[in-house]
Amino acid sequence: MKIMLGIWGICFVLSTSHVHAKLNPSANNTIEQPAMFDKKFRLKITSAQQAAQKVTSRYGGKVLRVKKKKVNGGPGYKVKLLKDNGQIVSLSVDATSGRIKGN
Repeated sequence: MKIMLGIWGICFVLSTSHVHAKLNPSANNTIEQPAMFDKKFRLKITSAQQAAQKVTSRYGGKVLRVKKKKVNGGPGYKVKLLKDNGQIVSLSVDATSGRIKGN
């Protein structure tokens, strides 16, 4: 009986000790990250506003929409941009590296 309780207790502790990065459903579109990550895993872009600012600083124009999206298997953002020449482009911003991919 004691062995079964001990095994059950260990299983319970292991099943409740998971720590994962997650998307925060709040209105500010930020991405939360656990404090236990090393510096190499820290996010360079932590909000939709930062993603939009990074894109407009490189390409100019007006941001039409920013959505959370997986980029390279990790957290990121898709930014839809109206460029000064009238062209609409969709760009992906990798939240981990800060890199922009797209047109």
